[in-house]
Amino acid sequence: MEWNKLYDFFIGRGSIESKDGAVDSLEEAFDVKTSDADLIALKKEWMREWSPVESDLKSRRETLRSYYLGDQYANRSSGGPVAVTPPSNGKGRNLVDNRIYTSVETVIPIATRQQAMPLVKGDDTPEGQQVADRVSEAIVYQQDRLRVRLKTKRLIREWLLGLVGVVKYGWDRSSGDIAFDVVPADRFIFDPRGYVEEGGRYRGRFLGERRKDSADVLAERFPGSKAIISDAVKGKMGTKIVYVEWWTDDMVFWTLSDDVLGKSRNPHWNWTEEVTETDEYGEETTESLPGFNHLEEPQIPYSFFTVFDLGLAPFDATNPLEQNLAMQDLINKRLGQIDKNLDRVNGGLVVSLEKTGLTKEEASELGESFRRGATMAISSGDAREGVAAVQGVALPGQAYEQLQDARLEFDNVFGTHATTRGERGPSETATGRVLLKQGDESRLGLISDYLEQIYDRSYNWFLQLMLVHYAEAVVFPGSRGLVKFDSTELAAHPVWITVKEGSLVPRDDMSRRAEAMELFGAGALDPVTLFEILDMGNPEEMAMRLAEWRAGQVPGMAPQMPQSPAETAGGEAAIQPTIPSDVLGAS
Repeated sequence: MEWNKLYDFFIGRGSIESKDGAVDSLEEAFDVKTSDADLIALKKEWMREWSPVESDLKSRRETLRSYYLGDQYANRSSGGPVAVTPPSNGKGRNLVDNRIYTSVETVIPIATRQQAMPLVKGDDTPEGQQVADRVSEAIVYQQDRLRVRLKTKRLIREWLLGLVGVVKYGWDRSSGDIAFDVVPADRFIFDPRGYVEEGGRYRGRFLGERRKDSADVLAERFPGSKAIISDAVKGKMGTKIVYVEWWTDDMVFWTLSDDVLGKSRNPHWNWTEEVTETDEYGEETTESLPGFNHLEEPQIPYSFFTVFDLGLAPFDATNPLEQNLAMQDLINKRLGQIDKNLDRVNGGLVVSLEKTGLTKEEASELGESFRRGATMAISSGDAREGVAAVQGVALPGQAYEQLQDARLEFDNVFGTHATTRGERGPSETATGRVLLKQGDESRLGLISDYLEQIYDRSYNWFLQLMLVHYAEAVVFPGSRGLVKFDSTELAAHPVWITVKEGSLVPRDDMSRRAEAMELFGAGALDPVTLFEILDMGNPEEMAMRLAEWRAGQVPGMAPQMPQSPAETAGGEAAIQPTIPSDVLGAS
């Protein structure tokens, strides 16, 4: 489906104000009390709406993935190379200059070089600050346990190859703790009229995720639907079975073909409970007890990563990889032409079977011997009359120039020039390399800006899941020993979670380290932060050993006490500064 047709499908031609009244198919409001039959009817309607969009999206994703893998001549129907026979290395592998793979695997480490750390703020009370500190420690612990940084690398790759990256939050029964994972984009059934907010929240009437489990696991999860599940696999309960998990902000339900396996209110939200009490006279009173939550309202437990969307669909309209397909085709085309031409320039033989007395097979063997530089005798005749060497004409220089221009333009679109990839051109100056790398990192900084919002949203989800699913206080390792997380404290001292703006913007490592050393030398940076920037192991331990060394407490070392600026200058005005008592605290 072409993009202009997709535009018609999503919002129609003309402005929204061009007409009033219903602009969508009529649909009843639904909730957890909706009957199974009505839910199945909704599911069928949603599948019908998504099907034509998914078909086009599937074709685009297959093209992107095959190009990434280097299978770039199998996509002519999707815009692949035209009128070019794939050059081969003689071993069944086509010769391609796979710039797409190189660029994707250059973008990922740069965009995820830093990991955004949580900034947790509480109220102005000492107790509130202590709660904020414990929450921060809890999030950092979950960040490490769930391998968030590594999973964001997979998220970027999924986004580039699938036009949207998806993160899912949940509760892992096996570990008894929260879950965080990247889900392949082609598993989802979107509302075609939905969209993704800049913060990564999906806005749509529904969201479906295709899931796969063995029938026995599914029957254990939905005991009331065991007969339906057993019938679907003809009693072979070890069989893998695909079903769909449907989400709205308020509820979730699961379907298998035309049956509803189960339904529930959003399990990741503390809902208001109705508590009924009976007094001594037998009279009942009902009171509503609102549940305590960190998020402002119930939400589907996903975050969506898009960068180049137009707000018309829950996935990108395009991305740098898709924009570079034509340029990749041109590079392959010129590479194939140059490869063939060089073979012809190397030359070949024209053999007269009549004058040499050779058969076709022998003449072919003579040609192979010629290319290997070996000697071969002919049956009869004069070799100078029966065998002639033919040499091809070299391609004009414009062919090589266009190949280089195409490669450069490819790098311009992606923002992954040779300098950024760690390569060095023969005529690059130091200043030119710095400017080129800064330009690339500015382009890639756009990706980091959106990834920063995924970190922000994820940390807030971590706290929400801990509030809902931790039945009691939990103790876990922190940076300075064991930390106790008690969700009941947050009711009295709620917190606010974000990440530092610009914390993921790509920066040159050498520049960062030079700045850190300069700040440390000026006394504006603590040793722990310095060692973290320098990527030293155990920065806290190193800072402690530094303090001991300066105090002369390390055996075999002379004390190295830091001097004041006045002492360094050699003057007698080495007067200790007066520090206000409110800074030092009460003695």
